[in-house]
Amino acid sequence: MKQNEIQKAFDDLNAKYLYALKKLQSAYKLLEEKPDTVEKVASGDLKEAARLLASSEMNKEDLSEQEIFELLKKSSEEEVKRKIGFWAMPLPASDTDEDNNTDKIYIGKK
Repeated sequence: MKQNEIQKAFDDLNAKYLYALKKLQSAYKLLEEKPDTVEKVASGDLKEAARLLASSEMNKEDLSEQEIFELLKKSSEEEVKRKIGFWAMPLPASDTDEDNNTDKIYIGKK
């Protein structure tokens, strides 16, 4: 009877292994497929807005189209960073700042 139980456990384990193998193969197939578009190409809305603002009466500082475009692009990037939040911010450039001395000694009661 022990041999039947061992055989049943082995068959169950083998079935689980085959199921996991099928799932792994399907996951590899999904990884091979590439999405059609990951990111949309910019439609040039900022350039068009800059052109319109440069020629409008609201342009009291007489900024050029390029200057307005740079201002719009900067504010757009800041808005995206604000909406994305903390987790998408780049890490600091250097880890070895001398101001960031983390060698601390903690003394506790014995």
